[in-house]
Amino acid sequence: MYEGLDIDLLFAQLDKGTVPRDLDILDDKILACMDDSSALTLNGPRTTDLIMQLVPNQKNFLTVLRCVRIWAKRRGIYGNKIGFLGGVNWSILVAFVCKLQPNAAPGKILRKFFWWMKHWKWPMPLKINNIHDAGLKKKVWDPKKDPRDGKDLMPIITPSYPAFNSSFNVTKSTRDMMKIEFERADLMCEKLKKGELSEWSKLFDNTDFFVRYDYYMQIEISAGNEENLRSWSGWCESRLRKLVELLEWASTPSGQFGVLTNIAPYPKCFEESETMQQHFIGFAVDKQKAKGELPIDVDYFEKNEVNWWDQKTEDMVINCQVIKWKDLPPIVHKDGPEKAKALRKQIRGGNKKERKSGAGLIDSSKVSATSGSKRVAPDSPAPEVKVEPDSAAKRPKVESAPAEESAMAEESALAKESEAAKISATAAETTNSEAR
Repeated sequence: MYEGLDIDLLFAQLDKGTVPRDLDILDDKILACMDDSSALTLNGPRTTDLIMQLVPNQKNFLTVLRCVRIWAKRRGIYGNKIGFLGGVNWSILVAFVCKLQPNAAPGKILRKFFWWMKHWKWPMPLKINNIHDAGLKKKVWDPKKDPRDGKDLMPIITPSYPAFNSSFNVTKSTRDMMKIEFERADLMCEKLKKGELSEWSKLFDNTDFFVRYDYYMQIEISAGNEENLRSWSGWCESRLRKLVELLEWASTPSGQFGVLTNIAPYPKCFEESETMQQHFIGFAVDKQKAKGELPIDVDYFEKNEVNWWDQKTEDMVINCQVIKWKDLPPIVHKDGPEKAKALRKQIRGGNKKERKSGAGLIDSSKVSATSGSKRVAPDSPAPEVKVEPDSAAKRPKVESAPAEESAMAEESALAKESEAAKISATAAETTNSEAR
């Protein structure tokens, strides 16, 4: 902690008596005789520096990256600890599109970013340079040599040696939610391009997560004092993606799987006090598969994923329970419960085809919880949410842009500067709004 800010300091040990001022961290030889932990630590700044070298226009890259990160935070899909994507992941994705559009203005790059992310055929790996082995006996991501690498759902490969999947925390549910958000963003960019929308700011609307579902898993993390909560919550948050996976595999007593749909964790926590935090996971229920009560046994998660921590003390507690939408604490509704009710009513009455961000509101008149097993009785099926299926299909060709872009390639320098200024202003405005 420094002046109120939490700072994680990582240490990498070099095989040198002193650190020279002209040290080139991109030289692979620096990793020789370095332990795996130090190599992993150094991979962060090595990746960042290499990305900046690989992008054709650093100013445009940083402008688009800033917008994408704000968009991801607003839409509730930012944070690799919970199973979404973090800073380095988004940086690699934006760098990939920047390399495909080296002379484009930021606005066009942003539009193409969402187009590419919508159409990318995961789990095909996305990378911005060729993977190489420097011969230093470090593990390099390679599904042919290590079958575990082939099980990654959304591999985003770091450009520096040793290459590895920077998004290994992604689960099926978080990947599917990101696909839905990419589709929504691409649709809005098309409307902006056609003049059907006039403001970029609409793209950055806050997520409707806390009015979208009828059911939520509420996770309360508490400790005896602030210091204990800081360490305990850090550990628990690192395990929440395992809870998401547990919900993905939830089954009825008869062995019916896939009863929970549209599962989505909210990446931010809510601090009820200095000694308690709350996290939430939303989900819908498939009535046809559930056929009655749905057991969600969180005891396994608490016992086998969390409570075995060797630094846990008696005052450290985690409690998971299923709650209905109406029982959500007021703190989650940024604009107040009444506005949340109005928005929820609007979503329920809207066109289902326009509910692109994982709708799935269902009647939650019957929700009960018992010790050990939380039982939910669904009343109506969840609307189907279309997502791109996993496919080993070939990647769309990247050598040439679509024909429709040929005319846009003739944009004047003045138009490019105007669009860059507009999108930068939007990013600044949304940033200031977040700060407030």
